[in-house]
Amino acid sequence: MSTLGQRIRQARKAKNLTQADVAQYFGIKPGSVSLWESDDTKPELSKLEPLARLLGVTVSTLLGDGSLPTYGMAPDAHKKNNIPTPSEFSEPFDIPPIPRKRIPVYGLAVGGEDGRFEMNGQLIDTVFCPPGYENAPNLYAVYVVGESMEPVFSPGQTVWVHPNRAPRRGDDIIIQVHSTSEEEPPYGFIKRYVSSTPSKVIVEQFNPPKEIEFQKENILSIHKIIMVQK
Repeated sequence: MSTLGQRIRQARKAKNLTQADVAQYFGIKPGSVSLWESDDTKPELSKLEPLARLLGVTVSTLLGDGSLPTYGMAPDAHKKNNIPTPSEFSEPFDIPPIPRKRIPVYGLAVGGEDGRFEMNGQLIDTVFCPPGYENAPNLYAVYVVGESMEPVFSPGQTVWVHPNRAPRRGDDIIIQVHSTSEEEPPYGFIKRYVSSTPSKVIVEQFNPPKEIEFQKENILSIHKIIMVQK
């Protein structure tokens, strides 16, 4: 009999999805999906239903023999914790399995102090649009550079950005400011929005921890980060 991981892999390939596609759908690393498929780890219980939807199968199909993985729980623990049993998902889901829209990833050139980088605007990749944002205009993504926002953001992570959402206190943002030369592209910073006054915007940096002030007259744009690859 096939294992849970083998059934996940078989269903994924049948939908022509890569491990990276599944990882982006859940906001996790592709290596986590690889561990599922090799049966080194199991998907969290909360991910079983959306995983089945994504792969276009039922939870019962994924589980094979119709029993929930124990995850270290007693056999009837799912009843005590109101976790649905496979029989409750015996019919195919009437939900599109995955957003097919892709959005651009723009290139960043590592810059100087305080995590500064150049928003060079070059298209270097595409990634899946986050679920629920398929109709939002002008979404884009970037790969994190620098270490100024660790441990929240690490180099190489993907962040998805909504340029038409106004940030609120505590939101993570990409703030773009005019460069010192007309010949250079604008500078960008990944920071956490703190507050603003009539003349300036205040943001937070984590590594090293401090607040930074930008004069509004120098700010080109402030774009809200809506999702981060975990």
